Amino acid sequence: MINTIISILSIVLTSYIGRKFTKANINNEWYECIKPSITPPKYIFPIVWIILYILLIIVFKNILDSENKLLILLFGLNLILNVLWTYFYFEKRDVKSAFIIILLILISSIIILYKNDKNKKIYALYVLWIIFATYINYKSIDKLKLC
Repeated sequence: MINTIISILSIVLTSYIGRKFTKANINNEWYECIKPSITPPKYIFPIVWIILYILLIIVFKNILDSENKLLILLFGLNLILNVLWTYFYFEKRDVKSAFIIILLILISSIIILYKNDKNKKIYALYVLWIIFATYINYKSIDKLKLC
């Protein structure tokens, strides 16, 4: 039960902090300018993230239950990096630093995917989304010179 509570609180806190940086900065000219054409419509992001957060709660709870210290550390690092990414990308508008952070998110996510025997399929959905987000971040670097 304690692992369920920890996983829920961790994901909700990550979501809350990340949303604070994102919400204040997605309705402005700068974001519209750097946003690549492949970026989904704004209404898609909350839907996808709600689903992903629910899946992440399940995965994190199972990781905590496994008591695998490496996976617990990597998952915690991944949550911290998610918050840092939203801060650098949206709040600081430092798309290049955000790209480095999202690469670290992707690397830690891939390690978690391969080291975690349970919930591989549902965690793979998160990894696929991070791959897509990494591509969007990369393409937004190209658009920086236009903005």
